[in-house]
Amino acid sequence: MATRDLLNETRDLLVEIGTEEIPAAYLVPALSAWQKKIEDEFKQALISYSHTDSKPDIKTFGTPRRMVLRVSNVGERQFIFGETTSGPSLAVSFDAEGKPTKAALGFARSQGVEVKDLITIDTNKGKYLAVKKQEGGKPAAPIIAEIISRTIPGIPFPKTMRWGEEKSAFVRPIHWILALFGEEVLPISVGTLAAGRKTRGHRFLSPAEKEIRNPAEYLAWAPSASVILDPAERMEMVKREVEEAAAKAGGRAVVRPKLIQEVANLVEYPRVIVGDFSAEFTRLPREVIIAALENHERCFAVEKPDGTLLPRFIAVLNNIPRDLKPAINGYERVMRARLSDANFFYRKDLEIPLAERAKRLEGVVFHSRLGTAAAKVQRFTRLALFLAHRFWPEEEDRVTRAAFLAKADLASEMVGEFPELQGVMGSEYARKQGEDPEVARAIFEHYLPRHAEDRLPESRTGILVGLADRADTIAGFLAVGIKPSGEADPFGTRRHTLAILNILLGREMSLPLSELFGEALKNLAGAARFSEPEVKTEILNYFQTRLRGIFLASGATYDSVEAVLAAGSDDPYDAKLRLAALSQFRSRPEFEKLASACKRAVNIIKDFTKAEVNPALLAEPEEKELNQVIGKLEIEVDHFFKQNDYAGVLSQLLVLKDPVDRFFDKVLVMAPDRELRENRLALLFRISRIFRRVADFSKLVLT
Repeated sequence: MATRDLLNETRDLLVEIGTEEIPAAYLVPALSAWQKKIEDEFKQALISYSHTDSKPDIKTFGTPRRMVLRVSNVGERQFIFGETTSGPSLAVSFDAEGKPTKAALGFARSQGVEVKDLITIDTNKGKYLAVKKQEGGKPAAPIIAEIISRTIPGIPFPKTMRWGEEKSAFVRPIHWILALFGEEVLPISVGTLAAGRKTRGHRFLSPAEKEIRNPAEYLAWAPSASVILDPAERMEMVKREVEEAAAKAGGRAVVRPKLIQEVANLVEYPRVIVGDFSAEFTRLPREVIIAALENHERCFAVEKPDGTLLPRFIAVLNNIPRDLKPAINGYERVMRARLSDANFFYRKDLEIPLAERAKRLEGVVFHSRLGTAAAKVQRFTRLALFLAHRFWPEEEDRVTRAAFLAKADLASEMVGEFPELQGVMGSEYARKQGEDPEVARAIFEHYLPRHAEDRLPESRTGILVGLADRADTIAGFLAVGIKPSGEADPFGTRRHTLAILNILLGREMSLPLSELFGEALKNLAGAARFSEPEVKTEILNYFQTRLRGIFLASGATYDSVEAVLAAGSDDPYDAKLRLAALSQFRSRPEFEKLASACKRAVNIIKDFTKAEVNPALLAEPEEKELNQVIGKLEIEVDHFFKQNDYAGVLSQLLVLKDPVDRFFDKVLVMAPDRELRENRLALLFRISRIFRRVADFSKLVLT
């Protein structure tokens, strides 16, 4: 039994790691990981702290120049954890002379105590020996200091570095550590750097050192030193100021959440400026201008209500200079050069037909172990035609052309300079050069969805080419043993897996993955050496894991998901339909009894797989009745299965409830006679076989 010391005095804890500028993409994941690690460490170390709305009040904040941990109302001592372990009854623990027996001696020895340390407790079975162990109660400060010193070097970053004479590594050189437990400086150290109570404000606006007395003073001081600690607050500031600036500039900002987050994590105190570029550049495709602004200069485009871009942009500074003109002129000079380059590449690319560029892919290596980009195009073209024949045969000509041109823009000048525009430029060049509009559309759409929040492809050709391209990529890399590990996924295998699943589920396409990847691996036979059965099994298991995550994220219960996947996950859309039907069916009042009967049947038959029932061996009225009901049911549900109407199947199965109950009440399934026993097991197997076409009911948790 655990108890907390409610009289424990508390203090606030604050730790700040002052660094050189942390890359924007690294900051938020690192803060989240640090917070989770501290939560786990404090729990294990019996360190108490306040909880708000049932959530622990441990928070992390950060800017490019600092990472901050704040914990409210931390106990000055560990909370006391008491646990009582019961042993043998008092009656068997001592002999007639009061000496401890082997039972008492053995229990004391197993608990690491002497018999004299044992206590007696009252239970509903009488008096028993027990041992009461107590942990905790030690001063918290040294424990917290050790935890912080140990966890700082372990904060995960994609890349770390060492500097000077330091042996420990971090994302960037650490210049100071502020560590306060109330008004006490904690003895925290990282490498040769020890913590103190000094910090620094904004690099340009408040660079002087500041001595902090306690965590509350730090939190009040930070904004006055031009430091907005909370990344979410900075994002709101950036978004608000960018939108206001765009409105004053005569348009509206093109605001993409990814850029907002990135820019917010490049500054400690945002300030926006507005710049211009030559109107002649607005003749470039919209995405080219946005790519030049966003991806290369971290600036926001400004558009008219109709979506046409204005020759203006908004930049975010990490400073408030007295004279904004030099900053504006600097941005405008860089943007003029960027857009001039883009304009040159665009015009040069249009001089060469896209089909000619597609042929140049023979000289582009896709991967050293999987051949050229041209070889990959040939593989996924065959796979796309396989899918077209299955779903939309009338699209075969478009699929062939779109697949051939899908990667042609990789050999273009524009994509060489702006890699993020692959697909976008191929689609643009195809339209300009007179390709079928659906083919041009598919060249872009076959990359969709590019990330979790992205839209799905809409055109049939784009869907088919996109599925084929991704399936070839997944099959290829797993066939040659290149797999994601931990956070590392350099070839986007997880992203491609989720994209395929989201397309199949979102576009309601029933496709067995075993067929798709059977074809994909067949196309790879000449490009790599591998065991097709082993790789296919690995791929299907990989997809099942991702499908489980999608289903759980949709709100389905864990046991429903497990029941559906155990019955088959080869066809993801079919599994989605079965899960929806099962989830709906579970709300019916008859569900519990029917599911319980099915679970009982499954548990009895175990590995029994015989389905032939001999009517001549049916001796009891209840088993004869059940046999008749099953025979009729197997015919009736077949129609619903053919229509993928799993709700209809489950509704039909309700007729089994009463006959099954009577069967279990009146019939001895495990009869001594082998033939009789196996005949009755065959009845139950036929029942479980019907249920299992929807879900494995043995996986369900019943109340």
